[in-house]
Amino acid sequence: MKQKLRLGDSYALIHKLSAYWRNQQSETFRKHKRKLVKKLCVQTHAQAFALPGRGRAIGVLALLLLGLCTFGIAQQRQTISGKVVSAANRSAIEGATISNKQTRIHALTDRSGEYSILAGPDDILIISFLGYRTVEEKVGDRMVVEVLLETVENTLDETVVIAYGTTSRRLNTGSVGRVTAETIAKQPVGNPLLALAGRIPGLEINQTNGLPGSAVNVRIRGRNSIQQGNEPLYIIDGVPWLSTSLTQFQTRGAAGDISPFNSINPADIESIEVLKDADATAIYGSRGANGVILITTKRGTAGKTSVDVNMYTGFGKVTRTMELMNTQQYLEMRREAFRNDGVEPTPANAPDLLLWDTTRYVDWKKLMIGNTARVNDVQVALSGGSEGTQFRLAGSYRRETTVFPADDQADKRGSAQLNVTHRSADDRLQANVSVGYSHNANDLMMNDRTAAIYTPPNQLAFTESGELAWEENGSALTSPLAQLYRTSSSTTSNLLGNMNLSYRLVKDLSIKVQGGFTQTAMDAEKIQPKSTFAPTYAGSGLADFSASRSTSWILEPQLAYEASLAKASQLSVLFGTTWQATDADASLVQASNYSNEALLGSINGAATLVNSASYNAYRYQSFFGRINYNHAGRYLLNLTARRDGSSRFGSGRQYASFGAIGAAWIFSEESWLNGNGGIWSFGKLRASYGITGNDNIGNYQYLDTYGTTNPYQGIAGLYPNRLFNADYAWETNRKLEGALDLGFMSDRILFSTAWFRNRSGNQLLQDALPTQVGFANITRNLPALVQNIGWEFELNTVPIQRPGFTWSSDINFTLSRNKLLEYPGLETSNNASRYAMGKPLDNVRLWSYTGIDPETGIYTVDTELGQTLFYDMTPSFYGGWNNTLTYKGFEASVFFQFVKQEQRNAIASLIRPPGFQYNVPVIASNRWQQTGDEASVDMQRYTRGGDALTAFTRFGNSTGVYTDASFLRLKNLSIAYRVPRSLLGKYGLENLRFYSQIQNLFTFTAYRGNDPETGNSNVLPPLRMISMGLQITL
Repeated sequence: MKQKLRLGDSYALIHKLSAYWRNQQSETFRKHKRKLVKKLCVQTHAQAFALPGRGRAIGVLALLLLGLCTFGIAQQRQTISGKVVSAANRSAIEGATISNKQTRIHALTDRSGEYSILAGPDDILIISFLGYRTVEEKVGDRMVVEVLLETVENTLDETVVIAYGTTSRRLNTGSVGRVTAETIAKQPVGNPLLALAGRIPGLEINQTNGLPGSAVNVRIRGRNSIQQGNEPLYIIDGVPWLSTSLTQFQTRGAAGDISPFNSINPADIESIEVLKDADATAIYGSRGANGVILITTKRGTAGKTSVDVNMYTGFGKVTRTMELMNTQQYLEMRREAFRNDGVEPTPANAPDLLLWDTTRYVDWKKLMIGNTARVNDVQVALSGGSEGTQFRLAGSYRRETTVFPADDQADKRGSAQLNVTHRSADDRLQANVSVGYSHNANDLMMNDRTAAIYTPPNQLAFTESGELAWEENGSALTSPLAQLYRTSSSTTSNLLGNMNLSYRLVKDLSIKVQGGFTQTAMDAEKIQPKSTFAPTYAGSGLADFSASRSTSWILEPQLAYEASLAKASQLSVLFGTTWQATDADASLVQASNYSNEALLGSINGAATLVNSASYNAYRYQSFFGRINYNHAGRYLLNLTARRDGSSRFGSGRQYASFGAIGAAWIFSEESWLNGNGGIWSFGKLRASYGITGNDNIGNYQYLDTYGTTNPYQGIAGLYPNRLFNADYAWETNRKLEGALDLGFMSDRILFSTAWFRNRSGNQLLQDALPTQVGFANITRNLPALVQNIGWEFELNTVPIQRPGFTWSSDINFTLSRNKLLEYPGLETSNNASRYAMGKPLDNVRLWSYTGIDPETGIYTVDTELGQTLFYDMTPSFYGGWNNTLTYKGFEASVFFQFVKQEQRNAIASLIRPPGFQYNVPVIASNRWQQTGDEASVDMQRYTRGGDALTAFTRFGNSTGVYTDASFLRLKNLSIAYRVPRSLLGKYGLENLRFYSQIQNLFTFTAYRGNDPETGNSNVLPPLRMISMGLQITL
């Protein structure tokens, strides 16, 4: 081992040697010069230093020693070559780093995985690459060193998809969250967005209701725009995807707006990346103002052809419901309400008390939403290929019903996907082509009938013959079950194609072409047979038919330069342009006066038709560039710029420029810190700042637009409905972030924290106009400023890692605040009643609730203060906690989601105060009955009208109906067993796995409504889904 010498000792030795030289003892020196040179080669040879003046002899001797040192080393070191390949499929690894541990010389592998480096027999080569385990190889007497790299599970080195490329968590300068296929597969969901809930810091996912196909609300780091779109940009394999539903209001069913992602098969997804800060999103320009969600589908792998079959079946029930009054409690409430109001019950105003069977009890909650939903899911995938060409062909079918009493109503989806990847033998040409098609049929009732649980418990449901009951003892009934036969059906077809070509022109320079096409078509109909109306209805059945289409294509030529520089530095330059076009059309036909009920499904059978249609086009063009510099894996710099052009702005305003800068310092790679105390294994500081735009504003808003009037004598007229403003421009979003990433215990503990601040200005708002103009408002830019600020924390740990047993635990936590910082003229604008300075955008303006009047027993509010209080409806914090345990072939995963928030309470869901002819929650029993009750009750006196009804209405817009709706939900429990491969060989199986999965198992909350996530007891809450499945690989 070489001896390390202090600088002072070196001076002393040189001085002594100069004395030997003067005494003509050079023969001894020459005889042993190699040993002496080895001994005198100081390990810190790279450090420059100046010798103090000790005479010309010493200076000459120092130069001589340095020359001899170099000569001695060079005699032992030679050019070593080799190749680095993947241990999984023997494919070449391009860009792997080869480092000489002794000399700190670095080299990179070329496209064929080959390298050359200067090394001696005693030197050790360190070979590393993103996503692979780092290995050390002693050279010895070899001239060729071949290296096999194995993939690793270290999350720092996992491949992370970013805009127009890939990176790793270690080398990333931006803020990117990631969910893998393994995590998605553990959740029995039909919409892949639901698999993200609670998994990524800064990402809010809310399910609007528990019906299959329903929309999902998504926000990344809060709400940026006051009145324009806040949806993120979705990219599937490089192709933009719809962010909003094609559902038209007139044909909307119980599920509401059908989510565009209901057509995406979660099993086809390899990973989902969420881009959050300016560094990660700015290269997408205005489209990425609200964040970007990248979806990468699965590809084939080299090797023998395999068939993977995955199937599961399950059932679902409503997770939480309120306890409602039984018949006795209900009738007591009704009678007390009449007494309080001083009104005598009559058959006209109280048929439930005088005409209906008062001993009957119908559990409407059980009847309407107490049934069992069923789900069946089958996936089949065929994959394989050679080293040069790989493929994956997959198909799926899924059927999911509801908890409503209609077994024939379901959401059904069939899909197919083909993905082919090719690399030429000389590695110059790379190509990837993918095509996916899905067909989704959502057949449900017209409306969500969850609110029917409030039907009086003694109301007749069916006649003795099993028909819908429309009357009892002369009292007309409104049947909530009739809605089950008013159906809304929609079929959605999706075609998505993607092509990605890359050709290396010369060394380090490649030309790329990325293109895609997507078409989404939705046909919907809403049928209301005459039999679903009361017998007194004299009209015919009604039907609405709609058709919506959205077609989009995108083409992105790119020029990429990637080079290895001196000192193991890497430079990557990307330049490209984007052309995108989207065309959408919609039509609606409202049909009535059918002569025959059997013709309800046909437009031709109606005597009266009302038609409407729309068309809009969107064009987008941009130029973008990115420069990424990596100096020795220690200092990282990323610069992005984009020039955007959008058809959503008028002439002279269509183009704008945006950009960002991101930088990172991996301080754990510093030589002065490396090995000091072994406190950490990884440390990185990163920061970013950038400006993005927002054109998520709808089409043609800068033009005069017109609408049609109702036909008069068969002729429809036109009227102006929007005033033009060709001068309005882009909203801007300035994003700032600072973050710290740390790794401990060889990266078994990874901690990340990020502080962010987004400020969105130049807001596009509806500004009020004087009445004499003829228009109420005009869309224009105002200097309003919205701020989102917060902290994100993420901790990934592996507490136990032993042969046969592993326990991993991950937790994330987000704390954020939204605030309106500036809005000149807010007090006089038409938004004065909606927003307030210093308050969040998602707020409600309320009366201050002051309690129940002890004399009258009705709700009271502070009328002097007025409706001036603002209640924040954004979550204070949210996050998730996942634990995974593996023991031999067994695996168990438990995931908790938590949210700190406020919601409207159970009483707020009531349309009218307790006392009217509909059922209420049992908590309403705690009501005011006499003087002195005001301090201990939650509910005002029962009533049927008058001042108590007015008080209840005002109470519904006061602080009294808002309550803590925080919850901790066991979101997912997954248990699986994989049969050992040693037992499968004789059966020709590669893999056999049994599993069970439960979604929304338990919810811990003080909220007394149906579900704290939706906060609305009139919509179906998320279901508890329990499934069991089998996976076989041949």
